[in-house]
Formats: sequence, structure tokens, C-alpha cells
Amino acid sequence: MRYKDHILRAMNTDVEHLNLEENMLMNRTRCLILISLLVGMFAQAQTSSIKGIVTDVKTIPVEYANVILYDAADSTKIVKAATTDVKGRFELSKIPHGSYRLYASCVGYVGTHIRIHNFQEHIKDLPIVLEEQTVALDETTVTAQRVVMEFDRQIIYPGKQEKETAIDGIDLVDKLQLHGIVVGKVEGTISGVLGGTVKLRVNGGPADLNDLKQIDPKMVRRVEYHDMPSMRYGKVEAVIDLYVKRQGFGGSGRVDASHSAMSPNGNGLANLKLYHSKSSSLFCGGFSVW
Repeated sequence: MRYKDHILRAMNTDVEHLNLEENMLMNRTRCLILISLLVGMFAQAQTSSIKGIVTDVKTIPVEYANVILYDAADSTKIVKAATTDVKGRFELSKIPHGSYRLYASCVGYVGTHIRIHNFQEHIKDLPIVLEEQTVALDETTVTAQRVVMEFDRQIIYPGKQEKETAIDGIDLVDKLQLHGIVVGKVEGTISGVLGGTVKLRVNGGPADLNDLKQIDPKMVRRVEYHDMPSMRYGKVEAVIDLYVKRQGFGGSGRVDASHSAMSPNGNGLANLKLYHSKSSSLFCGGFSVW
């Protein structure tokens, strides 16, 4: 009988230990869930959103306008980006609190900047008004860009101002303000507003950023922009094709150099492109300064 009592007491003790361990595990799980919820609520409390509408001076919604939010302390750092819908509306969500510069642009309109200081609260209806670019014609020259809408692409004829003020092909793409395209001027990059790949082409053939750097903007006849490219281009967000005038004979060159402000030393890249009839040759080389 004593032996049975001893076994029962041992079994009861084991059950109590199991119950205690289960309670500790449940309490630990509850604490982790509570901490996760608090961290999520805190993180959400530190961000806000911006909603707005882009219209022209006649209050007509501007669709497919680019709305880009830059860090106020670094004008080259893109924080958020969006494209307006058919009603001209856009939304930038999960924006950390701080100060920013918002830039809205669209083909055929003059871009506008809005400074947002100490951003902490949600902005629900931010009105942005874009003015149309004026078109001035003389006997032979179109001084503002012209856009032709095709079924599968846009055909943009750069104006005199864009051609004369652009440095190269990348800068020209930036000045055309193509919707859904983000140009990093400092990095020399072209990407989609959703972060996707943009396929570059010149005269219908494959090209890269270096090819666009060699282009004289004054020689660009038109730019074909596919914002919803077909599958023949692969999985890309957009396609930009620059059509450049063929040169009988000539050339262009470019030198890119970088160095520290504390030292004259640095590295660089030099290239020269020569044209003859329908062919061209590209010569590239690097150099160092000591």
C-alpha cells in the first residue's frame, strides 16, 4: 500500500511539473506575441502616408504622372515613388517621419517641387497642379517636345530645349520626364518607378548605359517608350529606344574622373566613339592620377 502511495505521489509531482512547464511556455509565447505587436505598432506609428491628386490648371486630372519623394537632406536619394492613375490620384505609404522634397512631373507638363518639413501626420488630399509646356514654332524648328500615342508605345520627339540643355542620352531621358521612369543623375542609372528593369535600346538594337552616355542629344530624332512592353522584350518594366541620326563621319568623346577632395589622386574612364557611314567604333580605357 505504501508502495502504491509513493507511485501516486510521484505521478502527481510529474503532472504538476508538466503543468508548470506548460504554463511557463504559454506565458513566454504570450510575451513574445505582445512584444511583436508592440514593436509593429511602434514602427507603424513612426511612419505616415501621403495621398493626393495631380491636375492641370483647368483641374483636369493628369494620369500617368510621376510623383517622387526625395530626402530633403540628400536630393539624390529617392524615398518613395508612384504613378498617378486615370483619375490623377496617387499614394505614397509607409514614409518615415522627417523632411522631404516631393517632385511631380509628366510628359508635356512643367515639373513642380513641393517641400514638406517635419512630416509626421498623414496627408490625405495633397493637390498638385502642373502647367502645360508651351509649344513655340518657327519656320523649321519645334522648340517643345511632341508626343504621339501609339497602341503599344509612346513616340516622343524631343524639343529644342531638351536637346540643347541635355548632357547625354541619360540626361535627355531625364528631361523628357517619362512616366514610371526614375533617373539617378548622380549614379547615372535608369530604373522603373516600381524598381523593375528598364531595357535600353538605340536605333532598335540592344544598348546599355554607356551607349547612352555617348549619345549627343542634338542627334536624337525620337524616343520610343514602351511602358507596357510585350513579352518579346523579356520580363522588364519598360523599354526606352532612342533613334539617333546616322553620321557620315565624325565622333564624340567623354572623360569621367573621380577623386577625393583631400587628395589629387583618382581614377577615371575615357572613351571615344568614331562614326563612318553606317558603322561605328568605340574605344574605351581607364586611367589613374597620382
